[in-house]
Amino acid sequence: MTPSRRLSVSLIVYVLWIAITVGGAKLQIGGGDMALGDMIESEIAWQIVAASAMLVVAIRVFGWTDLRFTRPHSLVRILWFPVLYLLLFAVTLVFLGLLPLGVLLLVLLNTLFVGFSEETMFRGVLFRAFDERI
Repeated sequence: MTPSRRLSVSLIVYVLWIAITVGGAKLQIGGGDMALGDMIESEIAWQIVAASAMLVVAIRVFGWTDLRFTRPHSLVRILWFPVLYLLLFAVTLVFLGLLPLGVLLLVLLNTLFVGFSEETMFRGVLFRAFDERI
């Protein structure tokens, strides 16, 4: 695929990704007045899951193998303290009764989906297309 064609396809994938993410949220709320924070705490953000699935399919279909999703060289050295801090923070919130365990797990799961979706879209699909083109 030529660099200009890849950039065009990547921008189309980006528009689809936005449509799924935003349109799916409106469908999931159902026209109600639910805030995004309330939705994240009460159910899985299916629009993010669908947007992530669309990205994985696009990556496979177009054969983009250069997205370079590899683990950092020193993952344990870098992340042990933040993971420990977040784990202690979460246990404290649940233990004190400030946050039910189910809500904490939904927020964690939705955060992981959002992180995967955004990183794949911006650092993977778009960045590689612009990097190749420019």
